[in-house]
Amino acid sequence: MRSSLETLMSSMSYESIFSDRGLSPMEAVSPSSSDHFHEVRSSDIYIMIIGGSTAMLIPDSIRGNEDKEAELTKRYEETVSKEFSIAMELDKPSFVLIDHSVYAEYATFRRNRNNSTIKYAHVDRNSIFVLIDNLAQVTKSHLFQFERTTEVHEWLRIQLSSLFHDLLSRRPTALSAVTSQLNELAELNKTTKRYLEQVVSATPNGKQMIADESKRLVDAKFAASDFVKHVVKRYSIDPSIIKSAMRESSNEEAIIGEIARASVQPRVREELLDLLKTTPSIKRDLFLAKSILDTPV
Repeated sequence: MRSSLETLMSSMSYESIFSDRGLSPMEAVSPSSSDHFHEVRSSDIYIMIIGGSTAMLIPDSIRGNEDKEAELTKRYEETVSKEFSIAMELDKPSFVLIDHSVYAEYATFRRNRNNSTIKYAHVDRNSIFVLIDNLAQVTKSHLFQFERTTEVHEWLRIQLSSLFHDLLSRRPTALSAVTSQLNELAELNKTTKRYLEQVVSATPNGKQMIADESKRLVDAKFAASDFVKHVVKRYSIDPSIIKSAMRESSNEEAIIGEIARASVQPRVREELLDLLKTTPSIKRDLFLAKSILDTPV
């Protein structure tokens, strides 16, 4: 199942990270190796797989020693539970895949919780059911029982598609919130500007200082506009020349003519006029740049 999931995730351009890869069962649950929890924190999605056998966890050195086997299994389950808790605390999409046979016997366990004499065919330790108990209390919609890997692949694709849909659905709301905050900041900036102008205007040369600073801000905003940046980059024309052309000309064609006369490059006028006709965004950017100078086209 692990290798199958890794192949699936790779096919969707995800990198699969296994918390115990490269570690022995003892190393995977030792306090000194708890650094692998940071992989959970840095991941985008958390997936847990629950089967019924813990045999693969038991190294040969302690196999047959029931006390040590039980201790190692307990520590492993505690480690996995902590990983899941970290993922949930960080609100990461978390999915639990449970073998169908194990989940079927989990129903029997719930009816016979206090009966320790029952031997389950597909589970070698009842502590697996306790782990499922804890997980089911936290996440029910993302808990999936499977018989074949193809079922897991199909289910995970649906879950990931749903996550992507939710992300796209939240974008307008998030954009609206950001726009609202920007508007609030703009109003706060206007208020602060008025306060400062009142204070500065009372000082010697204060009015001239305010006028000079206002001009500097307009020039900076104008130079940062898309149309001006395009002309400066493409034709190496100083922003002050573009500003003069916009202040002295009454329409787009006249503005382009003034800009072209300041350039040493050929066909500047033809190129810019053609852009205005074929690219609506260029005409919009020209209008926005001119509006900064408070001289409507």
